[in-house]
Amino acid sequence: FQKFYILFGVASILIVAISGIVVIYTSFKITFSERIKESGMLSSIGMDKSQRKDMIRKEANIVGFIGIPLGILLGLSLSRFIIYILNRLVIETIDHRFSIITFDSSIEICMKVSLLALLLSAVIVYIITFISSVLPMKKLNKISVINAMKNVYKTNKDTFIQISILLSNVIIE
Repeated sequence: FQKFYILFGVASILIVAISGIVVIYTSFKITFSERIKESGMLSSIGMDKSQRKDMIRKEANIVGFIGIPLGILLGLSLSRFIIYILNRLVIETIDHRFSIITFDSSIEICMKVSLLALLLSAVIVYIITFISSVLPMKKLNKISVINAMKNVYKTNKDTFIQISILLSNVIIE
């Protein structure tokens, strides 16, 4: 029975990780595809590939350094709220169903937060954010200045984005 819980935990972590990768990659891909013309203009006035990479890395760092703490705080807050609701439901259920029997209604669901788990998840999400910004950056650097200025690059032919959007919609529903 314990193997089931371990397998369920690993499967849950994989689903969350894959959906996170898909969402982060898709958001960077969309952001960069919207900024192709801007990139072409900057290249035409002398910005080279290394400067463009630095600009994109800084943007990814800003997104990561703001998004990771906010995500952790929001996740902890929502978890505590859900546990509070569950505790209220458990107490009400015990009081209503076992009102004849004296029952200890001090049963409470609690949440233990590991600092190591928080740090590990922050590092993993930062790595995912960095990798998700590198892949679109490579495609952005392959576009010529003229094509970027004309905004010829089409993202709707990119099958990975179409699959990513489809998967994120399936996961959300």
